[in-house]
Amino acid sequence: MKVRAIVNRHGGTLKGSGQDGEARLSDAFAKAGVEADIRLVEPEEIFDALAEGAKAPGLDALVAGGGDGTLSCAAGHLAGTGRPLGILPLGTLNHLARDAGIPAGIEEAAAIIAAGYTREIDLAEVNGRIFVNNSSVGLYPDMVRLREAEQERRGRSKRLAMLSASLTTLRHFRRHRLWISAEGLEAPIHTPLLFVGNNRYETSLLTLGRRAALDQGDGQHHLAPEPAK
Repeated sequence: MKVRAIVNRHGGTLKGSGQDGEARLSDAFAKAGVEADIRLVEPEEIFDALAEGAKAPGLDALVAGGGDGTLSCAAGHLAGTGRPLGILPLGTLNHLARDAGIPAGIEEAAAIIAAGYTREIDLAEVNGRIFVNNSSVGLYPDMVRLREAEQERRGRSKRLAMLSASLTTLRHFRRHRLWISAEGLEAPIHTPLLFVGNNRYETSLLTLGRRAALDQGDGQHHLAPEPAK
């Protein structure tokens, strides 16, 4: 098996391991019997690197290593090509990998790629942008922006920064006027949060944010939220 692995150099798991990331990845793929062209790239280079990898000849799969943003980008480039996406869950939360049952360890994830096991999952789209988990307007993206600012300014962990950002956002949230356009639906809404999930998200306390399935959509709906006129 021959793959190209595009890896976010600053992925949370890889960056925090304290080891030579490229050497560890090379060893994991070699042990699994995979011929891997491994490219560690900066975050601003990921889009172009994945676009090139999606079209590169002679590959059995394109492997993306990083968090859910990296995987969404890879999925967008691979959609409709028939080329499989291999997942190395190297982000901090790794929601897609968790919901797909992919182990967090690099060696274990490489072994799954080597086994050639594939499954189809749904992709979702809002305003022409493909994603694998969710897309939102309002409270949640506001929290993420504040979280990133907290991490950069105070050096806090991702989880602690998110807690602080959530409390701040909930104290000062605003409502958004949007127009929703989807198959069978045209409507204005006025809301502090629009959340579009790819498949059904669990809402109970013990399973909050998890999905029982990744392939239960009908593949027909494209949501286009726009500012209300």
